[in-house]
Amino acid sequence: MTPSTDYQGTMVKNSRKLAPNHSLAAVLRQWTVTTQNLAPLSKEAIQAPREEVHLNQVFAAAPLGMVLFNPQTCQLTKVNAALCHMLGYSAQELMTMTWLDLMAQADRSRTEPCINRFITREGQPRPLEPLEHCFVSKLGQAVWVNVHLAKLTEESPQPPVALAMLENITARKQAELALEVGESRYRALVSNLPGAVYRMVCRGEGPRSYPPIAGWTVEFISEGITEILGFEIEEFTQVSGRFSHLIDPDEAPSILREIATALTQQSPFRLEYRCLAKDGQPRWLLDRGQGVWDIENNLKYVEGVLLDITHLKTTEAQLAHRTSHDSLTGLPNRALFFKHLDRALLGRSNGINQLAVLVLDVDNFKVINDSMGHSVGDQLLVEIAIRLRTCLRPDDFIARLGGDEFVVHIHNIAGLTDVTLVADRIEQVMKQPFELPDLPITVSVSMGITLQSENSIVIYHQAHDMLRDAEIAMYRAKQEGRAQFALYDTSMHEQAMERLELETALRLACSQKEFVVYYQPIMNLGSETLAGFEALVRWQHPVQGLIMPDKFIPIAEETGLILAIDDLVLATACEQMVHWQRQWPLMAPLSLSVNLSTRHFTRPDLVDWVAQVLTTTGLVPHRLKLEITESVLINNGEQARHTLEGLNALGVSISLDDFGTGYSSLSYIHQFPMHTLKIDRSFVAELNQRPESGEIVGAILAMAKSLRLEVVAEGIETDQHLVYLKGLDCKFGQGYWFSRPWPLMRRPNLFNLSFNRN
Repeated sequence: MTPSTDYQGTMVKNSRKLAPNHSLAAVLRQWTVTTQNLAPLSKEAIQAPREEVHLNQVFAAAPLGMVLFNPQTCQLTKVNAALCHMLGYSAQELMTMTWLDLMAQADRSRTEPCINRFITREGQPRPLEPLEHCFVSKLGQAVWVNVHLAKLTEESPQPPVALAMLENITARKQAELALEVGESRYRALVSNLPGAVYRMVCRGEGPRSYPPIAGWTVEFISEGITEILGFEIEEFTQVSGRFSHLIDPDEAPSILREIATALTQQSPFRLEYRCLAKDGQPRWLLDRGQGVWDIENNLKYVEGVLLDITHLKTTEAQLAHRTSHDSLTGLPNRALFFKHLDRALLGRSNGINQLAVLVLDVDNFKVINDSMGHSVGDQLLVEIAIRLRTCLRPDDFIARLGGDEFVVHIHNIAGLTDVTLVADRIEQVMKQPFELPDLPITVSVSMGITLQSENSIVIYHQAHDMLRDAEIAMYRAKQEGRAQFALYDTSMHEQAMERLELETALRLACSQKEFVVYYQPIMNLGSETLAGFEALVRWQHPVQGLIMPDKFIPIAEETGLILAIDDLVLATACEQMVHWQRQWPLMAPLSLSVNLSTRHFTRPDLVDWVAQVLTTTGLVPHRLKLEITESVLINNGEQARHTLEGLNALGVSISLDDFGTGYSSLSYIHQFPMHTLKIDRSFVAELNQRPESGEIVGAILAMAKSLRLEVVAEGIETDQHLVYLKGLDCKFGQGYWFSRPWPLMRRPNLFNLSFNRN
């Protein structure tokens, strides 16, 4: 039936029939059309077919999958091409299926209640909230869709019709799944990292380019925070959610300023600070973080990692304490005393107070050491240090200079009388016998005093000068009979004259070649074989006999004569090593260690000088190890770096001597080319007496291993020392247990050494 117009122009409904006319040969010749006028059509009746056509076209061409189904039976009644493409079925195949057939098994159970609620809904038809469902394609693949259901009105008794519009969200779901997998992997990775990974965000409003860091909160923290601070993650975010609560209150302002500065400059930050753990104990944290900015250059969040460095800080503190304190008595050492006195002199120049320095030396201490042994001598020094503390005010400063010498800084005095009262008190206390385990010992001390006051003849500006004059006064007290004190005055220039005489004798000794090279073996503790030698210098004075280095090296350092002495030692030792190589060609390669003075690093031709010695003697460069002290690195800075790099390029190895007794800053090891650390004999001597000595030696060995440095332990004198060091996997060592230093004239064959001392 189609609408048309009659002769009056009125729209009518016609019924048309078409009949074919064929020829005798069954060939179609024409069509016969029979039209029957049924009734006039209304405007609504005329418009409805057009709208239905349009709706069918929209349904068919919609980019979303669309389907009509009976909500009671769930039978599909109409589908569009988009749905067929989405699921891979043809329209005919889909028309044989139900709404539930399209879904994955897991989704059907939650879909049925929704349809029932959809059927029983009364009132004006309106779509249900969109739901996510997992459909199954013809190939069995999961197709995630966002389903919008709408109930269409139908006149009774027609069955109800449901319209479903399906948006394919498979790509989004796959991305979400990949994100979840990535997040899971990220969390697994983070949970296995050392320390705790965190992310901070700002919850406030406004620009974040220059945020108040204290107002930021910890959005995420990994499980490592439990191991570091003892908090569970939930506890931590509740107690320390604000970043400022994490840091020790004393350090928080400066730390937060540094972080804010780094974020302002859009640079990473690396900070160390203290915080309190859940148990109330302090912890040291290393915080390495950085900001993350969006495309508009707004700071989105701050992320980083917290590492527990408490053990490292404890070790550093122990090393720093050992660096600045005497290991035997626990008193501050010479270096720390210099720093303290320099500050005091600076304050005195500003008119703060008057002060005095008192140096004391135990009389005849060498006799006690030689007759009763070093262990008794050490016990005596410890007791002397204890008594000295009782003679001083809490604010006075006492230090051990080395050996049997102590020094006291007495500050805020009224005049000389206050100082002499302290000296008298020390004399009286020292006269009381020391009750040592073996027997009581009575000692006396000689003291020298320098005074800095308004009426002083000499005005001091450096601690070194004031201490020097106090030592001169102390030597005057010894010369005058010991067991007394002497106040420095200008008449004591006689001591300076004696020093000048010694300096003159040193110059003559250099020209006359009175210096003798001694060799001390360095042993491989693991293979129990000879690894090399250290060349040591002695002064064979024609009148005074053998003079040990501690008597003349300080003067040689001050005068620069050490350069000539080191020249002689290096050339002689290299020549001797080449001689040994030629004498025993099948001998395993040995190293030669030679001490190099700080003075050498002021000469620009040091590398050329070493190269010339190697060329002249024929020693292979990698056999030579030059030993330096930490003062070389500190006092010479960039020049020392350049020189050491030149020596390293030459093939010569560098050893850091007396490690742990100087400044012991780990940064020096990183900044300069180093190959070997030599553990000072003071650590080795106390391995079996003080547990902390063993811990520090172990820490040095562990650090050296991580930095791929060799370690040589000095001062091995007992079986216990050797066993302990081998237990710590120390590879090399030297000391009297193997051999004392010998000159070739007295022991020409130093190679007959073994671990069997018999």
